[in-house]
Order: sequence, then C-alpha cells, then structure tokens
Amino acid sequence: MGIEDEIMGYESPIGLMVEDIENKIIGEVVKCTQNMRIYVNRTELLKALAYDRGQYDKGYRDGFASGKEEGYAEALEKIRQIIGGGSTDE
Repeated sequence: MGIEDEIMGYESPIGLMVEDIENKIIGEVVKCTQNMRIYVNRTELLKALAYDRGQYDKGYRDGFASGKEEGYAEALEKIRQIIGGGSTDE
C-alpha cells in the first residue's frame, strides 16, 4: 500500500484490476506453454518473467538516460555554435 493509499485509507481499485489482469496473463502464459507440451513450474516461470522484465526495464532506462545525455550534449553544442559562431571542440 502506497502513501496515498494510507492517507485515503483504501487500496485503489485500479491497482486491484491491474493485479487481476497480470494474474490472468500469467495463467494464459502457463496454459500456452503447456499446450506446446512444455511443462514449467509456475513459480519458476514467474521468477523468470519478473527477471526478464527487470532486465528489459533496466536496458530501457539505461538507453533512455544515454540518449538523453547525448541529446543534451548535441543541443548544447548547437546552441554554442549559434551563439559563438563556431564549435567548442579543441
């Protein structure tokens, strides 16, 4: 329960719906793998999916941060060129 939930005294129904949807998706993933005659331990599958999702999120954040830094550097260089009439490269 987050701070907003503590203040309001209840858990948001949206959070409950998202949790329900996630459970349904996980159930369908397990069914799909079993239909393909791949039998998995549900708990281990959940761990693997959570790890995979975490790696994806980390890669996205790292890539976004890198692009953001490069974008700022490029924009700053363009501003310097406009203001100073040239490059700041030495």
